[in-house]
Amino acid sequence: MTPPPQRDTVVSVILPIYNEAKTAREVIETLLSQRILGISLQIIIVESNSTDGTREVVRGFEGSPGVQIVFEEVARGKGHAARRALEEATGDIILFQDADLEYRIEDYPKVLEPILKGQTNFVLGSRHTKRGGMRTFSSKSYMAPIYNAAHVVFTQLLNITLGCRMTDPFTMFKVFRRSCLDGLNFECNRFDFDWELVIKLTRAGHKPLEVPVQYVSRDFNEGKKIRTLADPPTWIRAWWKYAILRRP
Repeated sequence: MTPPPQRDTVVSVILPIYNEAKTAREVIETLLSQRILGISLQIIIVESNSTDGTREVVRGFEGSPGVQIVFEEVARGKGHAARRALEEATGDIILFQDADLEYRIEDYPKVLEPILKGQTNFVLGSRHTKRGGMRTFSSKSYMAPIYNAAHVVFTQLLNITLGCRMTDPFTMFKVFRRSCLDGLNFECNRFDFDWELVIKLTRAGHKPLEVPVQYVSRDFNEGKKIRTLADPPTWIRAWWKYAILRRP
């Protein structure tokens, strides 16, 4: 007797979008074209009231199979959009995707494989290479060494306090079983959400396995949204609150 077919593993792809009119359509169409054996995608788009026409691009995908869209009326940050998307996620696995083209969607099989094979519950797609800093900027070239050095310092800060050996805890590619979120609550609204997520998952016993991924950094004049002076203090605050004080 032929056994009944098993249900595909569902991966909830969380896609926050804000002012990405140049790349949003390509990213969403690439996601919709993905065919990974044994995998179904639940694509959750959170559009945060963009001012550059992105909302109109996103509206064009309303009703597409496997796509859920949440329209926010106020832009509160990537972390807030990600938290909103988590409320809608029903998949077996969570995967974060940015709306720019810095990362390759073609790397999905690579970051999903260790979880599907039962090797780990939490994967980080590491941009770190032995060739040097991962970031290069043409418009503000002097900023690249600063960002690359800061990455090393902040990574070691987390490694020391969490007992890990991560190379890239701040990668977009954070992939984990949805069950890892059981009992966890999140509150950060901007890029400090990356810190909160990694710290809380690790504290819950889910130390990440890193796999190398492709990465091409975009420039500030292409829409890079990190605020050089305003964001780092929020990261340190998140580290102090969740890693040192161990607040829930």
